[in-house]
Order: sequence, then structure tokens, then C-alpha cells
Amino acid sequence: MPSLLLGAISALPTKVVNGRAWGGGPVREYLINEILVPVLSHDTGFSVVLWFKHASIIQEWFLSFLVVVNLNGLLLPLLFVIGQSLIGFSTWMTRKDIQLKRDAIRK
Repeated sequence: MPSLLLGAISALPTKVVNGRAWGGGPVREYLINEILVPVLSHDTGFSVVLWFKHASIIQEWFLSFLVVVNLNGLLLPLLFVIGQSLIGFSTWMTRKDIQLKRDAIRK
């Protein structure tokens, strides 16, 4: 889900409203500058930034989508635990509801 959401947001066209850019361009730049470049060596990060500066929109989106997919891979264990906890909580709530209804009928 995070990959789909961030990938869709980064694919949006960039529009300028009141002198401020909105849409996918700032999101793509943020993903590259704040997530990808800090984990790369200085020379590799500089070459990625230089390439990104001259890349087309499709190339920008593809690179940012690769970053998003890797982030999703890192988040999968956490998302699994959250999903498992939500399912367990939902099951507990259903069992408790049925138990309360049974207790109310017995009295």
C-alpha cells in the first residue's frame, strides 16, 4: 500500500499555485534528496543528483518509484506486525461481543 500511494503521488504532474510547486515533482525530489542520496557515497550521490537534474519526467518517476519500492521492502516487517495485531484485535473484539451476548441470554 505505501508503494502504491507514494508511487501515485510522485507520478502526479507538477503544478505551480501561488508561486509554490505542488504535485509529483517536489515529492520525487524529496525522495531522492532525503532518502536515496544520504545512503550513497559522496561521489555516487553527486552523480545521482547530477543525473536526476537532467533526467526526463519518466526517468525521475522511475528512480523515485525504485526508492519507494525499497522503502516498502524495509517497512514490510512493520506492516506485517501491524496487520497481524489489527486482525488479532478484531478477532478478540468479535469473541468478546459473542461472549457478552451469550452471557446476557443466559441471565
